[in-house]
Amino acid sequence: VLLREQKPLAELAACMEDISYRYSAMKALGQYPDRAAITELDNLLNTTRLKRIEKLELLELMGKHRDEYSLQVIVNYLNKYPNDEDAILGLGMRGETSVATPLLGYLHQRLYRHNPKLLSVTITAMGKLKERRAVPLLLQSLRDVNIMVAVASAKALGEIDDPKSVDALFAALARGTLGRGYPDAELRQAAAEALGRMQHDAVRTRLRAALKSDNWRLRAGAALAMGEMGEAWAQQPLKAALKDPQPQVREAAEKALKSLSPASK
Repeated sequence: VLLREQKPLAELAACMEDISYRYSAMKALGQYPDRAAITELDNLLNTTRLKRIEKLELLELMGKHRDEYSLQVIVNYLNKYPNDEDAILGLGMRGETSVATPLLGYLHQRLYRHNPKLLSVTITAMGKLKERRAVPLLLQSLRDVNIMVAVASAKALGEIDDPKSVDALFAALARGTLGRGYPDAELRQAAAEALGRMQHDAVRTRLRAALKSDNWRLRAGAALAMGEMGEAWAQQPLKAALKDPQPQVREAAEKALKSLSPASK
């Protein structure tokens, strides 16, 4: 009502002091066509202990203004509270694409100030935003020795679905250990899921070829990816893979066959 009647910002800001009206006042300020409204939201963000849902809503509202000032407010918040995982992931989960630029810069920083947990959260957010500009950085983080970072990168690349990531994801299927004794199975599964999302003929062709590779890890990963695709063409090559000499490949093929939809069998 205050917004429809073009009431002064001061009245909307005052409403935010009352917890009963805060959420509605916050949303009204987010629609207010004035930089001063962003300043009020920024004040609330930095001076009030907000519920998680309120904080995420507030950041999203600022992002929707789509101007340099509101985005700088978001950047300032991320710089001030670099360990706020909820805010980073929440911005990605909400799918507000205007926040991609500050998050992209944040991802770049995280790659060089290595904090695996925060890096993984930021990578996940970029995947949810389907931000193609992040692909070069994600290809770099896919090779990270930390399994959490590498797996998050593979999943994000699958959500973004950029053809430039196909070679790297196939390489991840074939990789042995990541270093420091980390097993390859979790990364192989994540890469398989990512390739399974990519419904492209070029990927299908490469998966068929990969199932005949000399590298058993690549064969197992290809089988898993075929299962993720869930398409009828995969049935025959997967049945043939049940006779593979490597037990991990046979297990992957059996798992993939079970995941095919009834219509594809």
